Amino acid sequence: IQQWDIGLVKREQEKKKEKNRRKKTKNNQSVKKSVNQSCSDKSDTICAAPGISDLCYSQIGDICPVTCGKCDTAMESLPSTTNETTFGSCYKPTIKNGVVTNDQDMLAHNEVLKITCDAGYRLSGQQVTCLIQDTYTNSYMDSRLLPECLAISGETLLGNGTDYAGTRSTAANGVECGNWNADVLSGLYMNDYDAGRLLVGNHNFCRNPGGEHPVPWCLSGNPATVRTQALR
Repeated sequence: IQQWDIGLVKREQEKKKEKNRRKKTKNNQSVKKSVNQSCSDKSDTICAAPGISDLCYSQIGDICPVTCGKCDTAMESLPSTTNETTFGSCYKPTIKNGVVTNDQDMLAHNEVLKITCDAGYRLSGQQVTCLIQDTYTNSYMDSRLLPECLAISGETLLGNGTDYAGTRSTAANGVECGNWNADVLSGLYMNDYDAGRLLVGNHNFCRNPGGEHPVPWCLSGNPATVRTQALR
């Protein structure tokens, strides 16, 4: 069974960012070189005349760009190559069947979101931290995956398990189930024309959405075996 390598994804994302940064820097250097080559006084005699700088507002500015300081302005207008990171405080999100228990009304950058579920519900999903405003991040680097408070029932199966809401998360072949929402949102099942129906929740418990299968099942992290992972 192919497993989703989160570490590999992060490394590829960092490589892409670095590649884009280098490309942007190279482009800006080319533009600066072009500006330096084209920005020069057209007439040494005119541009050296006394009081010429007082006429820079006129056509003299185009004839004497160096003397009039227009070359410096052109360079300053180029986009910055600084690799800036955007972050800030976060609003408390609304968690269905649960409550956010962080002390302050606003969470600080990188502060862990703390959630207490209502009685009869269980917290699922990865720990998330504040990035900015209403955006939280996790090891998947996907802000759509907020923790959830799930209603958990017993392990008894009735019929084909359409209403099964237990916590079994191991497939018949012994493989640990993948996270429903994380696997789908990562694009693993982009070739499934109706992959949206697999957004069962931010957890890896076996389910039988729509009652389509004989027993509850789960995602394996491998598109080729998505429908063969029955619960154990």
